[in-house]
Amino acid sequence: MSLGATQAGPSTAPPEVRAVGCAQCGGALEIREGTAVVRCAYCGAAFLARTRGGTIRFLAPARVAPEMAEHTVRETLRAPEHPPDLAATATRVATDLFYVPFWRFRATFIGRVRGKRDVFERKMMAVGADGDSDTSTGLRFEMKEVKVGTEDAVEEIQEIWKATISASPLDDLGVPRLSSRRQMAGGLVRLAAGSAEIPGLALAGDGPRDGTLIDPMIGAEDARHEADAVFERFVHGRGAELHEREMVYDRLQERESLVFYPVYRVRYQYRGRMFDAAVDGIEGRLVRAVVPGRSVSMRGAFLAMAGGLGFGAGMLLRAIASPPPTVVHLLAPGERRVGALVVGAALAVGACWLAFFIRRSTHEEDDVVVTP
Repeated sequence: MSLGATQAGPSTAPPEVRAVGCAQCGGALEIREGTAVVRCAYCGAAFLARTRGGTIRFLAPARVAPEMAEHTVRETLRAPEHPPDLAATATRVATDLFYVPFWRFRATFIGRVRGKRDVFERKMMAVGADGDSDTSTGLRFEMKEVKVGTEDAVEEIQEIWKATISASPLDDLGVPRLSSRRQMAGGLVRLAAGSAEIPGLALAGDGPRDGTLIDPMIGAEDARHEADAVFERFVHGRGAELHEREMVYDRLQERESLVFYPVYRVRYQYRGRMFDAAVDGIEGRLVRAVVPGRSVSMRGAFLAMAGGLGFGAGMLLRAIASPPPTVVHLLAPGERRVGALVVGAALAVGACWLAFFIRRSTHEEDDVVVTP
């Protein structure tokens, strides 16, 4: 199947929510991210959501069909900066669904930060020709912000912050590695720090039926240290503009969970080489794609060189075939025949050399990594 083939349009699978039945009455249980206790809305029975090891393991089912992921890749290949025949000739090899593990931490921060804030007022200032205040001729007047003093300031801290830490390094799959130094999730928008909760979560029991579950390789304790650094950076960023800052806060309602997030891997072939792309399984956005670079050709230069050599060789052969009188007196007929053979051999070697370099003159640029 060619990735560049024209289709009727991407098909999107309807949102999938896997129901977990109540052990008492059979009613569906609503599960929210980070929930430790699940309560049945019908009979009121409560259940612990924690699994072995005390960790809450959630699975976010894919909400887009494989065709939607392939459509996203096709649109990426059609970009004008890529080879012009890429979208039309690239062939899809496989589309696989993986559930990638991420540690998710959530905490509520309550407190306040005190300090002094600079106070500014807009005033009419005389400005000279060089931009500085001046009383010389040619000055003009402008409104400028002028510091007039400081004031006491108090900012309340009432925030819920989230931190996402990769539970397995998956650079080869194109999934960004999230840590204390990086919380930018790229195309995985549902994992961004300020995003809403992930929809349609289900308890990750025996794993998904429609994809491959990737085992976590980073333990909860190591991930928690990374999340603590993220939270400290968040909270200490409050009131950063204040002088003589004092901060007091409490960290409450901490939750942690392991979420398996859906990512499609689309592999395609172009000119005998394999490339791959990763697509968000919930939003259908591109996460990362490796795209071949454009071809760079030197054929024009070699053809111009061949034309110049051909013109010179023609002039030389004409001189041998119809030599001027001075050359006729100096060279014997046998010597002229030997000269013609030498020139002919040189032309043949030159033609072969040019043909070889013309074939080799087209090469591919380095592959391009495309990210949102």
